[in-house]
Amino acid sequence: MTEFPVLTELDTPTSFCTEALRNFSLMLEGMDFVQELATLGIGKFHFRRRERALRELRAMSIGLWRLALQRSFPADGETIFERFMLGLYERARSPRERERANAFDLLVRSYVERLNERGDGDFIAVSGHIVDLFQERAPDAVARRLKLALLMRNAYLNIFRHLI
Repeated sequence: MTEFPVLTELDTPTSFCTEALRNFSLMLEGMDFVQELATLGIGKFHFRRRERALRELRAMSIGLWRLALQRSFPADGETIFERFMLGLYERARSPRERERANAFDLLVRSYVERLNERGDGDFIAVSGHIVDLFQERAPDAVARRLKLALLMRNAYLNIFRHLI
């Protein structure tokens, strides 16, 4: 499992920034995405699809966290987010790890852009994108999109409640 960066008190001028980063890092580590994977029809023996889906879901979750940061800390949210993203690069030791960190950064930022389009009021576009990635022409795609959007809403509210 990927370890996500945690700031120390010396990395940021305010303790609430440190606490917000630490809380989210721990929360992200604890997310198992069982319901989301089930909604996408991905079982535990779909190894490659599962790995790819987990990567997408983690990136989406970081995007949700950034949305919550913007709402809660308009002045400091972007700084906290950028520090978190920088931490992903700092943990990369080999050129291959740096390449993966860069690709993940781009994926996260693509979700940030998608989420910024409609804000925290509507997650259907993002859930539709994820369902379309993993459910090609599924007859129940609309229901899956709605269910995933509701799961995203719950994740967002949980992230928002535990910012600090």
